Amino acid sequence: MSGTDTRGKATKKAELPVFVTAENRSKLMEIYDAALRRWPVRFETSFVATRYGKTHVIASGDPTSPPLVLLHPMGVGGFVWSSIIEVLSVQWRTYALDTIGDVGKSELADPDRYPKRGRDYSAWLDDVFAGLDVRKADVVAGSMGGWIGMNHAICAPDRLRRLVLLGPMGLAPWRATLSVLGPFLSQRLRPTAAKLETIITRSLGEGESVNRGFRPWMRIMGYTKARVGQPFHLSARKLRKITTPTLVFLGGKDGLVGDVAPAIRRAQRYIAGCEIEVLPNAGHIMSVDEPNLVGTRIVKFLQDRPTAMKTSVVEQGDATLSLPSPFRSPKGEALYLAAYDASMQLWPVPYESIEVTGRYGRTHLVVSGPPDASPLVLLHGDYLSLAMWSPNVADLSRNYRVYAVDVIGQPGRSVPDRHMKNRDDCVAWLSEVLDGLDLPKVTLAGMSFGCCLSLNFALRVPGRVERLVLLSPGGSFSAVRPRFYIRVVPAMLIPFLPKRFLERGFWRSMLYEDNLRDPQTRAVNDHMLEQMYLGFRYLRRRLMWENYTQNQPLVLPDDELRSIEVPTLLLIGEQEKAYDAAAALKRAKRLVPNLEGELIPRASHDMSVGQHDIVDKRILDFLEPTDQPG
Repeated sequence: MSGTDTRGKATKKAELPVFVTAENRSKLMEIYDAALRRWPVRFETSFVATRYGKTHVIASGDPTSPPLVLLHPMGVGGFVWSSIIEVLSVQWRTYALDTIGDVGKSELADPDRYPKRGRDYSAWLDDVFAGLDVRKADVVAGSMGGWIGMNHAICAPDRLRRLVLLGPMGLAPWRATLSVLGPFLSQRLRPTAAKLETIITRSLGEGESVNRGFRPWMRIMGYTKARVGQPFHLSARKLRKITTPTLVFLGGKDGLVGDVAPAIRRAQRYIAGCEIEVLPNAGHIMSVDEPNLVGTRIVKFLQDRPTAMKTSVVEQGDATLSLPSPFRSPKGEALYLAAYDASMQLWPVPYESIEVTGRYGRTHLVVSGPPDASPLVLLHGDYLSLAMWSPNVADLSRNYRVYAVDVIGQPGRSVPDRHMKNRDDCVAWLSEVLDGLDLPKVTLAGMSFGCCLSLNFALRVPGRVERLVLLSPGGSFSAVRPRFYIRVVPAMLIPFLPKRFLERGFWRSMLYEDNLRDPQTRAVNDHMLEQMYLGFRYLRRRLMWENYTQNQPLVLPDDELRSIEVPTLLLIGEQEKAYDAAAALKRAKRLVPNLEGELIPRASHDMSVGQHDIVDKRILDFLEPTDQPG
């Protein structure tokens, strides 16, 4: 005989998916619908089809406003956001989702098929975004929703603009995560009223509003069986992959996350540029405990996006003063910028100077070419600057909108506010620059160290790269010869022994000297040599050290090269002195799926300058392929 006891338990025969009993479902939907009747702004509800079933969505705000997706804590539903939806829906089109498989209005197509791992939830969100016709969105997520949001930022970073996490599961150390999952598992296997009350108290805390609003729901929810994955602890390796600008809220009285200090340490250590807001009196559902503070802070964070600021070349020198200079002295800065400006006298086409402000500081760019043309982003070599592209820009900007970047942390006009310490930071920085320029997808071209940045970006965010151009890559495909490092040692002594011959010897070792017979090539090389010398001499030593320890090119493993999805052009000087050019090209052709590559004769590492006519033509042929007759 089947039936339900006073606590909502049922025999196996009568069990419904997720809700266990029809009575549980009826009572929970009654509470849900009552919450929607109190929703403080106009809304629409709909279902979006996904690979796992139908996802329920509560939409508010102007449909033409930027999208903001809300992911709720486990065991509740999209209605949990009613306390802050009014302030969020003023500037955003908000979509409050009911997580598929959880207790809510979303419906699994097959009770035995539901998301179990982080990448499953990311795939589910991809389906939801597609159904809502959203390419990229801000995401605000609480508790398990935060775990889902972090996994989406890891698996599909090109789909998130900014990420806000409220008491996210998976961020705290293993011990705290297990202390949460253990009681939930015990209640699921052998439910009792005492266990449930303990879970509810830990989840809701002491706040009057949150207990009044959610304790009746949770007393029924405790006897359901949601079909959801477990929000396990995220490893340091995974957290480092989060390059989306992120704000984390932690509650001082959060009974699930526990002690905020370890969570703060992990967020600061592993999530690049993460901002943290601690609410001492808030529990786990802090959007209800502190709605005004949370709502206001979220709006400020989401509004504070990277912005592109146009400046004239004359004003640019003063613009760097609002952040600490990357140079060790005002004299050194003045000397370097004078050399930089002299180099820009060789820029052969009109340009405008632009700055993009973001978490890592102010990134300076020079832009040339038709405003409505396809974007081509240029990343320079190590200790050079965007001025190195002066021999190439006339050809490249004829049919492309060229954005030449001063890489932040390198000598140039960019001014860092924080350091790029690893590959994830480099991706986060470049993503912010492209966001600030409103460029969702670009062709990336890099020289030497710029190749390393471009490859890294294409590997992590392939959806933002149309095509990839690699010129004299700095060791990504083949190990740099030991004698290269021997030659660079004298240049690194320049801060202590400021003699130009130290830099000159290293520089000439990288050239194919016959190319210096060309007056334009010689002029560009002389200017680059002077900039490099002054950069070595006057850049702050911490920046110089980080350039040669954390950000230097590494030989990419086979599996990474095989995973490069975008069409790629690889050009290497036939007389390359830093590594074996033929071996590098052979390995690249063997591993990179969609690659064109060749060796350029009479060229070494200076190929993009010394043989710029050949290089430019080959790049344009690659970017503008023509059909062959036949």
